Amino acid sequence: MRRYMPVIVSALLLSCAFSASAVTPNYSISSNVTTITVLWNNASVIHLSATNSLVSIAPDHQAVAWVQESVIGHWAPDGVTQEVCVGTLYVAQNGTDPIQIERPTSSRGIDINPDSPEDGLAWNPKELQWDSKGKYLYFMTVPYNDSGLLCQLRLGSATPRFISFLTFYRLLPKRRGSDWVEALEARFEHQEFADGMTVRDWTSTYIYTPEEMAADKYVRTVRTSSIGKDWPQQ
Repeated sequence: MRRYMPVIVSALLLSCAFSASAVTPNYSISSNVTTITVLWNNASVIHLSATNSLVSIAPDHQAVAWVQESVIGHWAPDGVTQEVCVGTLYVAQNGTDPIQIERPTSSRGIDINPDSPEDGLAWNPKELQWDSKGKYLYFMTVPYNDSGLLCQLRLGSATPRFISFLTFYRLLPKRRGSDWVEALEARFEHQEFADGMTVRDWTSTYIYTPEEMAADKYVRTVRTSSIGKDWPQQ
């Protein structure tokens, strides 16, 4: 039995070494009350404040996005003073240095309003979601008073694309190809009533396909869906 021990030990060491080398490096996070740490292959990439940061990891853990907020002003709706925060979005992929994502001034024929702290408006990506294939990152921001903007970022690009005006959104994974987007939108129209012209509005769910979202010019989709009870309540 004794003379077979080195062979057994060598086989075990070889097996352990093979298992370790077969592990794919990936992103993960470690957090506590004050700090969020983004890790690549268990090595620290960046330390973020837990109070003004947001992190989202792609489904395959080969990409990560985070937002860092900063205060750029204050406004006082209804006499109550509130902070106005701008957010800077970063994306890192496969252990490479993170890139800062540009804040567009226009996209797909839609002009994006500049930051206006006195009106409570600022570019601040929220609701980060990766599609199921890890190819696109979606997020909402609110540079408009009456609705948010849904944007799409293709992994490897530094410039997001406008997708839709909306209140909420969710992704609809498909077996093949990229996810579709279900957007809860509001429509407005002017109507004549007895007391004068008034704006009438209603909400509906519109479904955007990858082909529609890839178009150079924005056109609201004709696909609609009934609003489910699981939508967040305003």
